Amino acid sequence: VKRLDLRVGDTVRIHKAGESIPQVLGVVKEKLPRGTKVFRMPRKCPACRTRLVREAEEVAWRCVNASCPAQVKARLLHFASRGAMDISGLGEKLVEALTGRGLVRNIADIYSLRRDSLLELDRMGEKSADNLLAGIEASKARPFARVLYGLGIRHVGIHAARLLVAQFGSIAALMSAGRAAVAEVNGVGDVVAESLENFFDDEENVELVERLGAAGLRLA
Repeated sequence: VKRLDLRVGDTVRIHKAGESIPQVLGVVKEKLPRGTKVFRMPRKCPACRTRLVREAEEVAWRCVNASCPAQVKARLLHFASRGAMDISGLGEKLVEALTGRGLVRNIADIYSLRRDSLLELDRMGEKSADNLLAGIEASKARPFARVLYGLGIRHVGIHAARLLVAQFGSIAALMSAGRAAVAEVNGVGDVVAESLENFFDDEENVELVERLGAAGLRLA
């Protein structure tokens, strides 16, 4: 941002540098007026005011508050996405409503939703509520790899999830495998192994997995 003298409101020239993320080449200075506001990276998360953290050798600044409302919403949307649990109807507006009412605080709460509670939401009719509940019920049949991917563990994409499932077979075996054993899986490596270890070291995450199992999701 500093090197290219980018300002809020500028018109910029971009090109496709990778698969999807565009690279900013520079400011179109002929396009007036230019922006006057200089961008400064915030020191605290805009959603929960937790101090942001940047890991060594990484560009991204991250909020590390697991209860951050913005992160909770993002995890719910990821879990319900087509590549994960594919819960039709559980989109951004509904997630906003569910979290705003306190009906859903984590992904396991999805499986405790009741029809009468849904009908109390704005613009939620009987048919929409029934379709959502049917979609939630259908998601219980998704294969274990998609459940693992849906947990949103950092660095664990669908490909890594499939490799881990093929090697360990169940969430219980994966949790007890240990970092070294996970890192030895061909195509996985140390970064994913460390991320899994950190995830399962958190008691809240372990409880979350247990609740998903009790709800009937496939964990093996």
